[in-house]
Amino acid sequence: MPPETVTVTVRFFAQIREAAGKDIVTWQVANGLPLAELIAQIDTEYPSVKGPRKNALIVVNAQEVADDYRIQNNDEIALLPPFSGG
Repeated sequence: MPPETVTVTVRFFAQIREAAGKDIVTWQVANGLPLAELIAQIDTEYPSVKGPRKNALIVVNAQEVADDYRIQNNDEIALLPPFSGG
């Protein structure tokens, strides 16, 4: 039996958004897919984001998570490039 698929939203910000050419995509992935594998899929689908994403903060549902976080239905993943200011 194939794994259940779930829907996630991926949001790109700043330089990553410019590299992707869009600010939001909806993605269908296997339920429980590790976040690191989703990021690898994004890099394959949008190779231009790989450079700007290199030092990005990746958050799920507005919280920082580890690469081994398991994707769940309706998760919102945000790729936030480093920023500075004061």
